[in-house]
Amino acid sequence: MFKNAEPSQSIGLQFWSVYSKWQLSVISCLKPLNITHTQFVVLTAILWLEEQHQLVTQASVVAITGIDKMTLSKSLKNLVFQGFVVKSKNESDSRSFILRLSDDGELLTKKALFLIEKLDEEFFGIIGQKKENDFRELLLEYRKCL
Repeated sequence: MFKNAEPSQSIGLQFWSVYSKWQLSVISCLKPLNITHTQFVVLTAILWLEEQHQLVTQASVVAITGIDKMTLSKSLKNLVFQGFVVKSKNESDSRSFILRLSDDGELLTKKALFLIEKLDEEFFGIIGQKKENDFRELLLEYRKCL
């Protein structure tokens, strides 16, 4: 009935197991900051785009993160309500909005980013730099295929 003789041979199960442990660590890390993992990803994408002096729109955040438009819209609504993101009309395209971090949003994002980058170093660093780089490259390759 099963393709694999042992559960350890299931790539999906192994990926899910590692992902679940990492995600629980991320959630725990962000809980004191009162933001969700999705909100963190949105905030950091905005910060990165701002630092690159790029126009920050919902479309540019989707392009970086891969978050579906509905989820992004819902997260942005909460981040705007909380005062972390400011939305303004895009004068060159009436169908979109320009996004920017508020001062509080920038402080929160930088604090969260520091914590998550430290977590990632510890979590993924246990396999060594070479394997971590290989893993990242594999993930990028899969993402391009999807």
